[in-house]
Amino acid sequence: DDHRAWPDQTDADRDKLTENYRALLASSDFAFVNCAPVQEAMHPYFADIQLIPNGCERHARPPAQVDSDAFREYCAISAPIIGFVGNLEKKIDIDLLRKIAERFAHCHLALIGSTHANPDVLQLSALPNIRFYGVVPHGEVPAWAARFTVAVIPHIDGALTRSMNPLKFYDYVTWGKPIVATSIANIDRTI
Repeated sequence: DDHRAWPDQTDADRDKLTENYRALLASSDFAFVNCAPVQEAMHPYFADIQLIPNGCERHARPPAQVDSDAFREYCAISAPIIGFVGNLEKKIDIDLLRKIAERFAHCHLALIGSTHANPDVLQLSALPNIRFYGVVPHGEVPAWAARFTVAVIPHIDGALTRSMNPLKFYDYVTWGKPIVATSIANIDRTI
């Protein structure tokens, strides 16, 4: 990600990041990024920066066993599960999640990840079919995602999402889940 595009950055923050990128890349023998917008943004600091797209294996290992009350409660849900895994930052479209919950009231929306950078997302707790599960240990995430009926990437199209590559897309593909995403940059639509 080009962190200069993250929300709430001051001009001083962006200037410091620019200097850090310039210094880091000036001392590098080789540099690569995973999406074209970041390659373009870093090109002034390293003319030969390479683009190496993300990838994934389509056959993931079996999920680890999870032993927690929260997971047992989650496994008892009989409704179809619309799931999201990742930080619930300001790139998340809160209004879209609300509309999904209302339109698919018969479904359970499982939101797995940290809300620390976007406490406004917690307002969705008022909806009866949305549940926040918090941060889940990395090795346990596939067990949670295995129960998704569909995985979502409800990102807002903005400077941040144009300067990143959503890694959760590759996780969802690896886990064999159907994916519904907003129209954001840097998602391969051919899979």
